[in-house]
Amino acid sequence: MDALLSTDNIHPSRDGGWQRRAASGSASAPTSSTALVDSRDQLLARRRAAQRAWRSACERVERATQYLHEAQGAPHSQAATTTRERLEHARHRERQARTFYYRVAEESGALLSTLERADVGIA
Repeated sequence: MDALLSTDNIHPSRDGGWQRRAASGSASAPTSSTALVDSRDQLLARRRAAQRAWRSACERVERATQYLHEAQGAPHSQAATTTRERLEHARHRERQARTFYYRVAEESGALLSTLERADVGIA
């Protein structure tokens, strides 16, 4: 059955998230109209990978928050400034990972429903 979505071109990004490599070699968000689903297991693996990336991003935010709290002894120091910047970057990456996870969950949920309906129709 040729359905949509594949993880063949999905690679981990530097922030621990996942990105699809387009034909041109640039990273872009996955689109359900450009790839094929190989199996239910592949969809579930893709959803779990996105969830792990989101959890990892959340953990980085927690660590950055803790480091910032520890650096508050000298609020105008270079270390505190760098830590604040890292916290903002971690928060940004967490929001991206959360958005990506929700999109993957929605797409994979719809595709899993389609696969289930197809399996019921075949039986």
